[in-house]
Amino acid sequence: MSKSKKSGGNRRRSIPTSSTSQHEDHTSRETLCLKELKLLIKESDEQDLADFGPFLNDRFLLHFVRGRKFRAKEAFATLKNYIKVRRDKFPEIFKPLQPSKSLRHKNIAKILKNKDDQGRLVIIGYTKHWDPKTCPADDLIGEISLYIDELMNIEDVERLGIVLILDLSGYGLKHAKIATPSQMHKLVSIFHSACPVRLKGQHIINEMYLFSVVAKSLLKLLPHKIQNRLHFHSTNMVSLHKFINPDILPKSLGGKLSEEDALMDLTELEKKIRSNENYYKQLSESWNDQVVSGSASSAVLSSWSDQN
Repeated sequence: MSKSKKSGGNRRRSIPTSSTSQHEDHTSRETLCLKELKLLIKESDEQDLADFGPFLNDRFLLHFVRGRKFRAKEAFATLKNYIKVRRDKFPEIFKPLQPSKSLRHKNIAKILKNKDDQGRLVIIGYTKHWDPKTCPADDLIGEISLYIDELMNIEDVERLGIVLILDLSGYGLKHAKIATPSQMHKLVSIFHSACPVRLKGQHIINEMYLFSVVAKSLLKLLPHKIQNRLHFHSTNMVSLHKFINPDILPKSLGGKLSEEDALMDLTELEKKIRSNENYYKQLSESWNDQVVSGSASSAVLSSWSDQN
């Protein structure tokens, strides 16, 4: 947790190796880790993995290999958690999850067109556009998961992770009521312990007193790694700019760009998510039976691969 400590600073960069040798090194480590991960899966006697097995093609597994920096055991642990939170821990979120029904809430999140100085994707969340009465927390978590599943297909996101700016303008009692320890545990379980995409920085802006009161009781529940990457800026955009260059930010965040020039049009991204409707539908049906049949899941996997 930090208010002003600058991440990364102005440290002198080491002389880079050639892009060709870096690529070859990544490819070699990637291939080796993928083999190790497959071996761990093969040797595992966990039923969840066995049932989900037909969906575990190389492309899917590479999300975990890259997201965990070629560490096979960490990739394996994250993969198991990924399956468990969807199938066993929070089926009320993931069993009914379908793009046609879940992509309904506009403007809650935006993505910057330009990446930060570290090459990472920057996502902005807007509390003022979220009404828990019309979009319950579980629905929002499911919708975020659909976006994350699609963003995992971007290699830079796999390797470098993402940065989140959370604008708490409009945060009120209706939001505070659902900020419970159990809800915090759910978020950490899904997006930290069970997600191959790494959250490399979280920046809270425009937070008011009510949020500060709630935060004090909840932040201690977060893993230390998350706490260390969490920064509070209030209305001080200069503080935010120490971490994220104002050249890529909209003027509403003290940046230099118009909203149109700064923010990505999410239409194409949402089209890609909607194109996977059949995947999510059949996956949901398979988990509803608690068994993924080999023939049915192979067909789904083929469909998923063709679409992506």
